[in-house]
Amino acid sequence: MDSARTILQNYLVERVNPNSPQFSAHVSRLFNVGKIQQAYVLYNNIICGGVNPNEHTYNVFLSGFLAHDNYTYSVQVWNDMKKKGHKPTSIIYSTMINGFARKKKYHDAEIIWEQMKRENIKPDSIAYCAMLDVYFRAKDYQKALRIFEKMRQDNIPMTEIVFNRIINGLLWNNRVDEAISIYRQMHTMNVRPCISTFNILIRGLLYYKKYETLITEILNDMRIQKIAPDVVTLTTLIERYFAKGDLESVGRVINSFPTYGIKPNVATYGALISGLMLMGDYAAAKLAYEEMLSANILPNIQIYGCMLNVFFKLNDLQNVNQIHRNVKRDEIRPTIAFYNILIGGYVRAGNFLQAKNCYHEMKHLNVYPNQNTYKTLLMGYVNNNDLDSATKILQDMWNVNFEPTDLNLKRLCQMVEKKWQNIRRINDYFEMKSK
Repeated sequence: MDSARTILQNYLVERVNPNSPQFSAHVSRLFNVGKIQQAYVLYNNIICGGVNPNEHTYNVFLSGFLAHDNYTYSVQVWNDMKKKGHKPTSIIYSTMINGFARKKKYHDAEIIWEQMKRENIKPDSIAYCAMLDVYFRAKDYQKALRIFEKMRQDNIPMTEIVFNRIINGLLWNNRVDEAISIYRQMHTMNVRPCISTFNILIRGLLYYKKYETLITEILNDMRIQKIAPDVVTLTTLIERYFAKGDLESVGRVINSFPTYGIKPNVATYGALISGLMLMGDYAAAKLAYEEMLSANILPNIQIYGCMLNVFFKLNDLQNVNQIHRNVKRDEIRPTIAFYNILIGGYVRAGNFLQAKNCYHEMKHLNVYPNQNTYKTLLMGYVNNNDLDSATKILQDMWNVNFEPTDLNLKRLCQMVEKKWQNIRRINDYFEMKSK
């Protein structure tokens, strides 16, 4: 930062041009170490100092702010650039479109795309791919396919990256037949699929029973083209075979990891643990979890959630409490699903004090209760004849204007409210009699 300031001071005093590679390198370093605010102050100092940055300098700041998802600063730089009379280059347009697409600001990305076309600036591969993402995520696959056709007309190189975007987008829009058609076009256009292509296809087809033979065809294509699977491929296959209830094939995939020199990662263990849990083999799920910890792989919140279910099923409350402590220790952001598992498990175990503590803890962390949270607590208190605690939960719901939509939750709320009103009427009666 001191070096960047020195360069800026040299410019202001000695009129040294700040639009230099040295200055840009220092700005880039600020972004690389996450000093966003310092970069913004430096940018403002340049503008206030009367400096007229060139397109490259603007792009360094734009790229840095967008990389850190700071769209307020990005838009300011963009507007400053246009006010200064600079015409954004293709690279700058692509940077903006790609940044907004990543942030899911699809409308903003489309506005910039239209500006780019109006100014007759030819989009590059980055801009086109960003717009593919925009339209696919907006569930407008037909516009995305028109973008793909325009790429061909503009002679944009049809790489495996472009095809991967198209295939993934179509699968995400449930357009399986079109995705397979695009995959087969790769062969006719002599574009060699990469391992990512096959992983996208296998994962996208995973839960479509009618496309089972296609997965076999894709695996055969991998063998023919001598593309070895990676950890994503093998993990996806584990998920596939668990979904089919084919434990023998799960075992074969697990045994193939050493053959390919692949080490399981957190996603692999997640697939294995959740699969074993759903199959009801809680002891095996526990062994997989212990193996994961022995390999020094930190579980994510989803795996911790699965293991809560496993340990509750095994009546192992000591490990339940340990997982709860681990999440706090590792500063992992707990989800509503995590707390619902904790609360549900404690309610079923009859430990209402712990369930209540988890309920208050989640609210303290701004993890907001949902239909399942309230339903579990109300049902537990009602079954335990604890009307006071049930009434407090109902009042919490009223205080935050929570609207029950679940039919069973509605019935529970009506039941608790009716009992509460009856008790109030009885209390009012005896109070009146005592007077």
